[in-house]
Formats: sequence, C-alpha cells, structure tokens
Amino acid sequence: MKKLTSALILAGSISGAQASTLLTSVFTADNAFEAYVSSSATSISSPAILSGNDWGITYSSVDNLSTTSVSYLILKVTNQGGPGAALGTFTLSNNDYLFGNGANTRGCCRFTWVTK
Repeated sequence: MKKLTSALILAGSISGAQASTLLTSVFTADNAFEAYVSSSATSISSPAILSGNDWGITYSSVDNLSTTSVSYLILKVTNQGGPGAALGTFTLSNNDYLFGNGANTRGCCRFTWVTK
C-alpha cells in the first residue's frame, strides 16, 4: 500500500490583529484520503478536517482557520493497488490568506508527492 503525501503552504504571515478565513475543501481520491491543517509541513498536529474512502464520492468541508503564522494543508492519500488518483479544490475566503501559489484557490493535483 502506498501513501502519497503533499504539503501546501496554506497561509502567509498576517500582521496586526488575528484574522480568520474559511477553508472550503472539495476532494476525492482512489482509494482513500485524509486532509489536515498543520503548523508543520512534515508532521500532523491536529485532527483531520476531511476524509473519505470512495473515489465515486466528492467529499467537502468548510473549516474556520485563525492564525497569524504559516499553516500547511497536508493531504494523505492511500492507493490500495492499481491506478490511483486524487482530485480537488481548496479555497480561502479571506484574501489576506493565500496559498503558496499566491492565490486564494488551489486545485489538485500539481503537488510534490512524497511516497511513504
């Protein structure tokens, strides 16, 4: 079983008062996945914000994020054999929060994957 993991820079530093944004996640994967928001690009520090185990279903969530530091969106995708895939979109509601690509929307799957 292969686990593919990707870390995306979710939010840049925000000066002044603590701000918040809504993270809207729409995602699916073959065969299973878990999505996390973490303070580290290499470890998970919170419960999953979204998970699923059926490629035929699109899973979604809306999560309130409040931070003044960089956060990471970590996707753990498990392929249980045969072809595998992951597909999704992530959107931040507050333009003070941006993904590493400089936009508040990030599509999947042009990530740097790490096989574990």
